[in-house]
Amino acid sequence: MSTLDNALGLTPYKPEKQSPTLVQTENVDTVDFDHARSTLYDVLEETKSAVDEMIGIASQSQHPKSYEVLNGILKTMADVSMNLVDLDIKRRKVLGATEAAAAPVTNNLFVGSTAELQMMIAQMQASKDEQ
Repeated sequence: MSTLDNALGLTPYKPEKQSPTLVQTENVDTVDFDHARSTLYDVLEETKSAVDEMIGIASQSQHPKSYEVLNGILKTMADVSMNLVDLDIKRRKVLGATEAAAAPVTNNLFVGSTAELQMMIAQMQASKDEQ
């Protein structure tokens, strides 16, 4: 403990060392994405607690530098949130899962003449009548 810590009655901050956790998934292709996503969520949680602490410091000190630091932490939170979105987009591209492919077709487009369309409809009706 330093003399400043003793004078202010503070205990030094010692972050808890956590061993990295292995993410178990059924699909090996998503392990890296899951780990990156988990790490980004951890960073987001840490920045949330840092924001809470920094709001208290900034409101008590009313010092412009503390508000500047708070602004930096908020920007970091926004960046991490955008990184989560980017990660999901990249995961979908890599795995080939796109929203368009997953969505059902609701509108069909026929390119051809009216006569061809009528022949196609007649054939569809005839096949329904046969069943």
